[in-house]
Parts: sequence; structure tokens; C-alpha cells
Amino acid sequence: MVSMFACPFCRTVVRFQDEGYLCPECRRRYPLDDGIPNFSSRDHYWNHLAPDQMEFMLEITRSHGYRYAVENILGRFKDPELVRYALGANRADFRSVLPITSSCHVADLGAGWGAVACGLAPHCAQVTAMDTNPYTLRFLAMRAEQEGIGNISPVRIDPLDDSRLPFCDSTFDLVTMNGVLEYVGSATEAGSPFETQVRCLAECRRVLKPHGILYVGIENRFGYLYFLGTRDHNGLRYTSLMPRTLASAIARICKGEPYRTYTYSYSGYRRLLAEAGFRPPAAFIAVPNYRDPRFIVPADDNRAITYLVRRYAAYLRRRSWRWAARLLFGHTPAAVCGAMARALSDSFLLVAEAGR
Repeated sequence: MVSMFACPFCRTVVRFQDEGYLCPECRRRYPLDDGIPNFSSRDHYWNHLAPDQMEFMLEITRSHGYRYAVENILGRFKDPELVRYALGANRADFRSVLPITSSCHVADLGAGWGAVACGLAPHCAQVTAMDTNPYTLRFLAMRAEQEGIGNISPVRIDPLDDSRLPFCDSTFDLVTMNGVLEYVGSATEAGSPFETQVRCLAECRRVLKPHGILYVGIENRFGYLYFLGTRDHNGLRYTSLMPRTLASAIARICKGEPYRTYTYSYSGYRRLLAEAGFRPPAAFIAVPNYRDPRFIVPADDNRAITYLVRRYAAYLRRRSWRWAARLLFGHTPAAVCGAMARALSDSFLLVAEAGR
């Protein structure tokens, strides 16, 4: 368990007292819920299942094991694709581009079902898995116990929009946000999503040690699948390709709410991270995407990108996609091929060092 918890409001180191934590400065109390530290100050629920469904899933996890619960509840009653999402051992394969060592203390933000935390745990000293959802944190605790993983500590936090992580400055060697940053800004309507994301990233920088590393796995705003009609994070088509004002107007008409799930281009992510105080990131292209990284190449290596996209084009499922990929990348120079891949790649892996 992390020994350097701090009050998320005043950042004073908290004391363990009466089966919970007490801030000696502002006197706020933070309980242990099922053994999990709860630093949440407001309810925020996001999950594939409703709370009553999660309670049932936790019962099945307890009695039949977490794999059985995922396969027979999450997969059967919600979406079969979620089984691989929740259990996939390769979800944390992005670790190959990180300077992770056996002494690293990792913060996994938006831990969800725990695939990333469980994938990182054997390669580092400690993983602090943070989320707003008490049910998935309980699931993650049971999953780690059933797998015999002893170095994962679940912690409940406020939404990342609030930029209040319950830790002292310079606590972690590595912070990971895999499929998380795009949702920062959707739990509040105060300020623009860009400003909210900058504050969140700056808070990540605060809890990182000097020269600590931030990892972000996220979609490309102009990824080729969005041009083909893949739905954006708000459930609508083509909104990521539109100017923000137009996307927000369409979202209000279609869904009754503004557009707040911002993603960016290759250069846009560099500007976002710089604004939050990070050094220029090392960027990688993951194929087919950051959620299922079977192949990873540096985004600035044109020759490696050219080789990969030409080889990968033959394995695209649809004939029209294979034809388009060969047309775009088949005989183009490596520099042009690399530029097109950076512009149209489905997603990026971003690795940035905390500036001081």
C-alpha cells in the first residue's frame, strides 16, 4: 500500500486513523471501503454494466472466478468483444516502449477491469490502480488476488476532470493513461475540454518524480477509421473530424449535450503535452490500435512505417480497405508514406518525460 497518500484538496499528508485516513489540516476523512481507500468526494459512475449488474458480477467473481464472470456476464449479456478488452494479456504490451524496471512505482489512471494493471504488475515494484468506480475496483482487487498478484493497490479517486490525485508530489516513476485522456472533460462542463485535459496532465506531472514518465494511449482525431464512419467517443459519426464548435452544435442537437471527448492529431498531442509542462514526447504508431498493440513502430521512422503498412495492408479484412491501403502506400516514397501514416493512423502511443 502506498504510504504517501495526501489530501486531494489541501495536499497535506494524511494519517491512518479509525479504519481510514484523516487530513490533519482540513480535517477531511477518507474511509476504507472493502479495504480500498476512498478519496472520492463526488459520485461519478461510468461502466459497461449498471450498478445492480455489477453487484451480480462481483458475486459470480467471488464464487466462480473473474474469468468466468467476464466471459459469462460481461461477454454474454453486454458485448462479446468486451471479453478480450477486459482480459487481454496484450493490453499492456505498450510497456515495451517504456523505461519500466523492477523498482518502478506505477500509477494506472482509469484502471477499469484491470487488464493494464495486471499486465504491468509483474514488471514493476508496485501498481496503484485508480478509478472512480467502486465496483470495478472491487473486481480488480479480487482479480489480483485470484491471479496471485500482490503488488496492485486499488484506490478510488474523483474524476480526473477535477485534477485531484490523493498523493504527494513526486510519488510515481510512471503514470499510465490508456484510453483515458479522451474522456477527461466529459465529467464536468466547467471550462473547455482542452483546459481540463491540460490541468489533468499537469496534475499527473505533479505526482511524477523528476524525469518521471507519462504514457498515453489514445486515438488520432483524424484516424482513417473515422473517415470510414466509425463512431466517435460520443456515439456519433464524423464529429472528431469537424471543427469543435460544429461538433458541439451537432452533439447538442443529436444527444442534448455538448461535445467534450476531445482527441487530437499528432501535432495536437505535442502541443497539449507541452502546455502541461512535459518535454516533447516520443510517439509510436500501434497497429491495429493502442488497445491491441500487435505491432509498434516509432512515429518518426519513415522506413519502418513504410515496411509495416505495406505488409499490414494485405491483412485488412475488407477488400476495399486493402485496395485503398495499397493505393495510398504501395509505391509512395518513405517520407510521404510516413507523413500519411502519422496523419491517418488509428491511434498513438505517447511517452513524455515530466519537465521541471
